[in-house]
Amino acid sequence: MSVVEQMACPGCSSQILYAPGFVAWCQACDWNVDPTPPRRLSWRERRAAKSSARKSRSLFDELITKGVSGPPPRSLAINLVAAAVHLLTAVCVAIGLLLLIDGFGWLLPIRIVLGALALGTAAVVQPFWHPTRTRRSKLLTRDHAPTLFALVDEVAATLGCKGLDGIRVSTDFNASIQHTRSEGWVMTLGLALWSVLSPQERVALVAHELGHQLNHDQRNGVLVHGAAFSMSRWAYLLTPPKSTLRPRGRVGPSAAGLTVLGEMLVLLLLLPLAAAAAGLAWLLDVLAGRQGLAAEYYADSLAAKAAGTEAAVSALERLLLAEACFRRLHQVAKFDKAADPWAAVAAYAASFPAGELERQRRLGRLRLPAINSEHPPTQLRADLVRSLPYETAKVVMDSGQAAGIERELAGPVGAATQYLRSLYPR
Repeated sequence: MSVVEQMACPGCSSQILYAPGFVAWCQACDWNVDPTPPRRLSWRERRAAKSSARKSRSLFDELITKGVSGPPPRSLAINLVAAAVHLLTAVCVAIGLLLLIDGFGWLLPIRIVLGALALGTAAVVQPFWHPTRTRRSKLLTRDHAPTLFALVDEVAATLGCKGLDGIRVSTDFNASIQHTRSEGWVMTLGLALWSVLSPQERVALVAHELGHQLNHDQRNGVLVHGAAFSMSRWAYLLTPPKSTLRPRGRVGPSAAGLTVLGEMLVLLLLLPLAAAAAGLAWLLDVLAGRQGLAAEYYADSLAAKAAGTEAAVSALERLLLAEACFRRLHQVAKFDKAADPWAAVAAYAASFPAGELERQRRLGRLRLPAINSEHPPTQLRADLVRSLPYETAKVVMDSGQAAGIERELAGPVGAATQYLRSLYPR
């Protein structure tokens, strides 16, 4: 039996019961529900946070009123903006080729420099191929994990979507799905998240990721996703470096003056282009953002359809523990080399008392945190699933399936553990 301590609330004098090691807070008046002092934000960050919270609330209230009956409609405007971004890249290629082939009467050295600059810019901003430096785990196929793929196929049949061509694992407290020409549909399971979920919550996680095949999220399409990547590269290229406006090294006054003048000219040339790129990126984010967030809500409703409302809600609320669990995972990997980090983080998540879980829910509504900017606030997602008609589980993972999947993932889990421990060599 867990130890429980008590105290009187300084705010309303109500009796507070709390577990040692967790925050003491009042469920009657929300005293100390958020004991962490907020990080000091810049004016731009405060404005962005308020705007994001306002948009999230607006979309949530709209969906609460009308419900989630299907995926959000695709937007022609989003595709047009994305096409304009790709057209800009194509223009760079055309200019570079024309300079090298025709030259417009310019001298050959100038043609080579300007043409190479245009083609080099297009090569940097194009979204189709870039060398990756991220660590990628071995791709699991049906031959490697037949039990896991059988579960995926059952969920896919329930939702009416395609299955998977491969599965990868990572150390993250997250999951994702991606479609590529070379590998098809591949899902990445973050072991930090997978470890803390119950078998039925894992069904909900798989169903949510498969739901991305059906939720019309244009951000995941080649056209819009590629345009967003291109805009990030344009912003990188066009943002001027921070200028100190001071002479560098041992140079004379005239050289220092030329340096300052050159930097000012670069600023004057690049700032308008950077502002235009930022404006186009903002427009694409505004247009695709709301449609994409609504698509995420629809994927959550599909998770409830397959795994049941209770499992879908509890799986989402596990995301509220992401920061604490991820910190615990790395503590074990760093300081206790003999321990199983995945079992340790699962035990830690299971140790959260009901009062602390409720505090996390209220804190989630207060702060509106999300996994990242591409997802709605986590607690609003859980609250919306609760508001939908109750769903019973259509796909149930039994103990035999759960044990079989654990055996099939033993190899990738071992490799992920080795990688995790390698981050903290003795």
